[in-house]
Amino acid sequence: MKDQKLAIELITPPGDTIRETMEIKGISLNYLAKRLQLDDREMTALLRGEIALDPVLASRLATALNIPASFWRNREADYRKDMDQNATN
Repeated sequence: MKDQKLAIELITPPGDTIRETMEIKGISLNYLAKRLQLDDREMTALLRGEIALDPVLASRLATALNIPASFWRNREADYRKDMDQNATN
């Protein structure tokens, strides 16, 4: 049980990477939310991993953060796969 809890804590949503990138680039939450065409609630949910980072959002992130959309799509897919695997264990 202890190992499973640790595994869950090590799985991070793409939102963590988005936050880190925002810090590095000096981008505000409000600015990025506008660029992604998300309201405050949606932006918060995205950062928490509560809503999926779909191809449209991946494309918008690519434009806003200058990181390829493929990176964001893969980051999302890996996160969901890890969460699904953890849920079945």
